[in-house]
Order: sequence, then C-alpha cells, then structure tokens
Amino acid sequence: MIIGHIGPALAARGRWPRLPLPWLVGATLAPDLLRLALDMRGVSWQLANQYSHLLPWSALLALVAGGAAFLLQRDVMTGLVVGALVLSHVALDMLSGRKQLWLGGPFGLGMEEYQQLELVVETALAWWGWRLARRARTPRWMRSVALLGILVAAQALYLRYTFEARPYATRCFEHPVRPCWIRRRERSPVAAAAEATPVNLISRSAR
Repeated sequence: MIIGHIGPALAARGRWPRLPLPWLVGATLAPDLLRLALDMRGVSWQLANQYSHLLPWSALLALVAGGAAFLLQRDVMTGLVVGALVLSHVALDMLSGRKQLWLGGPFGLGMEEYQQLELVVETALAWWGWRLARRARTPRWMRSVALLGILVAAQALYLRYTFEARPYATRCFEHPVRPCWIRRRERSPVAAAAEATPVNLISRSAR
C-alpha cells in the first residue's frame, strides 16, 4: 500500500490546515521508511518488518515520531496527529498485507493478493483524503484534480510493474478471476518456491 497511506495524511491536513504537510506525510510513511533504513543497514527483511511494523515496536515508533514532532513544532496537536498517523500505517497494512500485528498475533487480510481490489481501495483512501484537503485552506496544487490523478496513475503503474516481484499475488490485471499462473499456463508459485528450497536443491545434487 502506497497512496492508501497518503490519504490519511491529506485528510489530517484538511482537518488541521496549520499542521506541516511534510510531518504528516513523513508520519504516515514512517514504518516503511524505517524498514528501508534497517534494510540498508544490513538487517534482514523479516527483522526489518518486525521492528518497523509489528507491535510493540510500531507503537514505540509512533511515540518517538509524535514526541519529535511535539518538541520541534512546539505543538501538542502536531505530536498527537503524527503519532496517530504512524499507527494508521500499521492498521492499513493489516488490510493490505499478511504481516502479523504482533509476534504470534493475528495476520493481515492480504488484500494485496488481489491487485484490482488493492487499487480500488487505495484510490478510495486517496480520494477521501484529497476531498477533505480540498475543502480546507490548503495550497492550490493540493486541491487540484491532477494531484489525485497522478497518485492513482503512479499506484497503478507500481502494481503493474512490480507484479512479477510479488509471487504471493495470485491475481493480476490481465485476468481478474483466475490466478495469473493458471491463465499464463505457468507453474504454481508455491510449487516453484518449494522446489527452490535448500533441501530440495541438496537432494537434487545428491542424485
């Protein structure tokens, strides 16, 4: 989920027009930014996800981000909204992905497995935030229809061109009903992944 996270930031700006937009956007993307930073430091993707998206670490991230916003902006509301936006990222990811809410806790719904549904939901979230921002005292570019169009087009392109890198996504733009690997007469991604495991590779080399 990308523009689905931008929606709450735009909505918050519409509700509280005096809050700095960079803080709002940074807050709503904070877990992903932290995961990227950890990944660049050599932390495994699994641990990076854990420390950036799972409770209690995500709650700690919200507390740190909200506290930093309060100290730098000297405004309680900014700190509270920033902290809430960090947590909104985690909540929305429970809809889009399969991450756990905490270790041993419930898994997300995995909406991103259905590309068209993900695009519709993210577009709705972006539209909701844009509509609220448009009604408030916000810059003209933020009220422009072009902004919403750019966000939706960018999300569609991202989903289309990253599909091959998402073997867990069983639906695609070419065919909305049947799994893509059946439509394309390919092997099941699950079977292909199982054959690529170290155990199977070792057994093959031993034959």
